[in-house]
Amino acid sequence: MGKFYLLRGKAAAGVLTGLFGLTAALCFDPILMPMAVVPLYFAAPVFLAFAAVYAGLLPGAACLILACLGWWKMLGPAGAACALLYYVPVLTVFFFLTVKRPSGRLLPAAALSSAAALSQLILYLIVQSHFGGQAFQAFADAVADGIRGSEAGDSLLYLLNMSGLLDLSITVENAVTNVDGRYVLSEAVRENLLGSLRLYLETYLRVLVPSLVVGNGIYQGALISAFPLGWGRRLSPRLQAEKPLPESIMPPFRDWFLPRGHGVPFALMGAAGFICLRIGNPALEELGVILFQVFTTVYTIQALAVVNHRQWLKERHTWWRVLLPVLLLWFLSNLIWILGLIDQAVDFRKLRGPADTAVNSDKEG
Repeated sequence: MGKFYLLRGKAAAGVLTGLFGLTAALCFDPILMPMAVVPLYFAAPVFLAFAAVYAGLLPGAACLILACLGWWKMLGPAGAACALLYYVPVLTVFFFLTVKRPSGRLLPAAALSSAAALSQLILYLIVQSHFGGQAFQAFADAVADGIRGSEAGDSLLYLLNMSGLLDLSITVENAVTNVDGRYVLSEAVRENLLGSLRLYLETYLRVLVPSLVVGNGIYQGALISAFPLGWGRRLSPRLQAEKPLPESIMPPFRDWFLPRGHGVPFALMGAAGFICLRIGNPALEELGVILFQVFTTVYTIQALAVVNHRQWLKERHTWWRVLLPVLLLWFLSNLIWILGLIDQAVDFRKLRGPADTAVNSDKEG
């Protein structure tokens, strides 16, 4: 029976702590700061769990402190507090599930996905509350003000208009002049294009942010339920023999599937989300985005499991079985969920028995 360790591997502790330290250091440079946002938001929860499992609880805690330090530098004490609210709940659920090991095939991934999505949704509501429910408008206004005050702002607006991203709804003579190689817009044209930019940003963010919050939470929960323990046990056989980790809380990814009884509720959720998106009410549109994102994300994960199972049957190398689903998710993210929906109906892998029990594979991996 494996367990967790305060310090499991010195080399792993050094590498992982160094990676988080480098990411936090990027936050101290205004130019490099945007490069730290993506790993701290998307990848950090998964790698914090992996650091605590593979390197040890103390290195994991050090990585958590460094991640919060990065948010502190970017957003101040409130940013660090929000980071703790973002990271700690899902990590707590992960360790609880690993120690208690409750029964239920989908329970670990479902609980972790719910914790990750709920913590991000709470942060989203906090930010919206801070701006009186007008966070997207406040962001769009800040971007417009920054462009208005920039020397290159008129040139940027002109290029966005010429590319078709922004529409000019008025006709003005001598609207654009060229001064020392820079485009200069008349006041009326500038304000018209800035208004178009605000509308574009608000509309885009109203769709992007809720779907990002929910989709990212579900993917993070799925990865945390499978990656830290699954790969932590594989990467170093010597270290696993000396300091064994607990068994994974989920079956191999190739055997993941949605039970038959869950198919109809998720289908209804997707249909309800699609209808809400077509009504035209902003509040219902946000709800529709969330519902449809849950539906497509769950079936995307099932589709990727189908692909992984097929590659396992062909005895492809483990790295290829990991890389191929990532490539499919990257290039076919809007379509791959259809494969998962079809698998729900026809059961390509023949894993569902009368009571949705999985047929366990004889091979490892």
